[in-house]
Amino acid sequence: MIGASLEQLDSLKVALGGTAGDIAQVGIDSARVAAIAVDEMETAAEQARSLIETAMETMIGAVHNSKRELAAQDWTGPNRATFDGHYETFSTAMQTAQNNTNQTFLNLKSAISSINIEITTYAGEILTSMETASESANAMSDAVRAQRENLEAAMGGMSVG
Repeated sequence: MIGASLEQLDSLKVALGGTAGDIAQVGIDSARVAAIAVDEMETAAEQARSLIETAMETMIGAVHNSKRELAAQDWTGPNRATFDGHYETFSTAMQTAQNNTNQTFLNLKSAISSINIEITTYAGEILTSMETASESANAMSDAVRAQRENLEAAMGGMSVG
């Protein structure tokens, strides 16, 4: 029975040692994944903002080119007045859209920054908890090792078998 107990203690010590390493790795992985998540959010937001701005600039450019071409024409009357009025409406609407886009993405950047703070705090807490758990697993492994040594010393050369 003592020999089996020694083997069980050896097995438990090894398992606890491995668990300690696994726990520490979970903490490290959690922090890494959290940082990646924030980076991906920032990148996606910037790409979306860039695509929207490029599309708006393209539309504005096309309408401005039409207005420039029209300026060279001798066109008067109610249709010209209608065109000019709607050109101004278009320009105002596009300026409003650009302002809204800028404000929305500034707000989004601020929200992502807040999320980053939360995730960084979370990652630090997880890392601390995992380090504590890993240290506890190592301490349990050390206690098992010490118990095994005590049993072996108590046997004092007795053989099992």
